[in-house]
Amino acid sequence: MTFDDEKIQFSFFAQKNKSNDGVYRISGGNHDVNTLGAILSWEEQQYLNIWNNETSTCNRIRGRDTSIYPPFNNKSSAFDVFDTNICRIVNLKTTKTTQYEDVEGIHVLMGIDQMKNHDEADCYCTKQTRDLNGEFECQPLGFTDLNSCLKGPVLASYPHMLWADEAYTSTVDGLNPNPEKHETFVVIEPNTGTPLEGAKRVQFNMIIRPIEKLEVTQNLSNAVFPLIWVEEALRLPQDQLEKLDNEYFSKLRMLNSVSYGLVGIGGVSTLGCLIYFIVKWLCK
Repeated sequence: MTFDDEKIQFSFFAQKNKSNDGVYRISGGNHDVNTLGAILSWEEQQYLNIWNNETSTCNRIRGRDTSIYPPFNNKSSAFDVFDTNICRIVNLKTTKTTQYEDVEGIHVLMGIDQMKNHDEADCYCTKQTRDLNGEFECQPLGFTDLNSCLKGPVLASYPHMLWADEAYTSTVDGLNPNPEKHETFVVIEPNTGTPLEGAKRVQFNMIIRPIEKLEVTQNLSNAVFPLIWVEEALRLPQDQLEKLDNEYFSKLRMLNSVSYGLVGIGGVSTLGCLIYFIVKWLCK
């Protein structure tokens, strides 16, 4: 907050201006290919100092940054992702197989349970932002209190408060949550780990309510006020798809052809041997 010519300038995200995403140290997968791209440290730290309990699961830096995935994935693959926008580690799970530009892929989704602050995720319950009733309590399902992350009373949710608690969503008119438009996902080519398509989506909100002794707020209703929602998306361009085809799929097709050829040769050889022994037996 700054003051200039008797005007107040206020921003929740001023610290993001002209900023980078920090310095990462990641695994090259030399000893275990499954660790390829895994974050070893961020800003030379292995733990955040944001959530409850300094060495809790919530504070432990791990996972990946959504751009590098290991090869050899399948329908049960899941990935931890470190998102600096919300200072939080989220888990993406494979939900189905799909296609992108005729390339087979797995659809990996950040699900409904990743915006909760209870049970095994109770270390995200910082109670630093007042809830809809004006109390310092855990925020409900679908919201993460980012006060300790952004140094302001901001709540993160999916866009249009997708999958969020009805007690909060009922205070907002015009919401139209749609998983296809508002979920966070990535489509990965399973054998190489190449990201084919994806979108990282988050909405920032604040709670408004009447504030005692502040006359101008007395006509406010208790509500969740959407500030902005952000989408970072990718779609692998055609030249990169052609490169993937030239460097991987074409060689795979060649190996398959060789394999089928060897099977065919083996079959013909076996049949020839069988005919030879049958003829030899008949000629006795």
